Amino acid sequence: MLADTGATLSLVDSAVLKRLGKTLVFSQLYEGRVSSSSGHALLVKGWTHLPIRLGSLELSLEELVVTPDALGAFGAVIDVANRSMVPQRSGETLPLGVETVKNTYLTKVLSSMRLPRRGQALVRADLVGEVSEGSVMLVEAASVNCQTTLPPDSNTRPVLLLTGDSLTEQGTYPSLQGWVALLQARYTHSSDVITRGHSGFNTKWFLKHVIPVLEHEISTRAYTPPSLITVWLGTNDAVLVNGSNIAMHVPIDEYKDNLIKIVDRFRNAAPDAEILLITPPHINDGARIEFAANRADAKRGLVDRSNAAVGYYSRACVEVANSLKVPVLDLYTHFNAMNETTRNSMLVDGIHFNSMGNKAVDQQLRNKLNTEFPTLISALDKRQIPAVSKYQAEDPWKADNTSTR
Repeated sequence: MLADTGATLSLVDSAVLKRLGKTLVFSQLYEGRVSSSSGHALLVKGWTHLPIRLGSLELSLEELVVTPDALGAFGAVIDVANRSMVPQRSGETLPLGVETVKNTYLTKVLSSMRLPRRGQALVRADLVGEVSEGSVMLVEAASVNCQTTLPPDSNTRPVLLLTGDSLTEQGTYPSLQGWVALLQARYTHSSDVITRGHSGFNTKWFLKHVIPVLEHEISTRAYTPPSLITVWLGTNDAVLVNGSNIAMHVPIDEYKDNLIKIVDRFRNAAPDAEILLITPPHINDGARIEFAANRADAKRGLVDRSNAAVGYYSRACVEVANSLKVPVLDLYTHFNAMNETTRNSMLVDGIHFNSMGNKAVDQQLRNKLNTEFPTLISALDKRQIPAVSKYQAEDPWKADNTSTR
């Protein structure tokens, strides 16, 4: 079995630095959260640089957290069957196994890789390092273990986790033929739809208050790890700073940064999930002006949103998606390509969709999923339990002489 190392977390114990005679001075502190495989929090102090040698190659690696692991940096491929590893740039074949250990330290390198159908493999190498002239030589691996998580059972239902603000929340409303309700009805025999839409939330509040809850749900397996996560946020971030809902406003640069963090958190919590960003859709300016004019409080006349302002956030969402190489459903562009009368007829209050608008969202989502995630669609198109017609044909009731009414 060949295991090519991927992007993983690289940790060096502080004892290793002491063994090298290095003082514990870090180029940058690390404020993120790291957990062991057992779920316990690990204390990570910060970044440092170590010269590492593998065979005839030597690199200066930035260590402690969030860097390529040592083997990954060298492009090393582990051959478990032959108990060897080959740095791709040098082509050397290095043995795995220890004969004599002198003046060395022991550390661990963990490398993860994906397997077909959402499985994962974790390759662990206990590396023996030798201190020599201020550098560390990775002599060879004391042991290599390949631990593989089994792919999901073929009967496991894919989970679709739909997250966002009121546009997602109201997507569940049967009275509006909500897009979530339509999605759930279409795949009711093949998937479970988990909806986490929170009215009024912007990316700041979502990141601060919703993401931790979702991370806990996923880590504790409150439901099967999701196959798809949609993130639909931005309409509330884009409220006008001189309008009636200024408390919701998030500056556009912060909005982009929050989206990046949200995607990163989801990628860490559910590494096998597909992620889809959705841009905030259009706004009916006339409806929001009318709503503001009809208010009876001190905010009367203050307009909260505009189609133009939301457009900036929509484009920012697309930029983030492209930078992260995440698919994006650009609803703002889709609806604004229509004439004003048509697009505005799909909203109930200038913000939220009516039944016609929800059907349009549903169709656009279907098209995007079919284009971007054909493997997921193939799974969604397969019923968990066959239709009853199968059993009517294969296992019908048959009358016999003992039958009674």
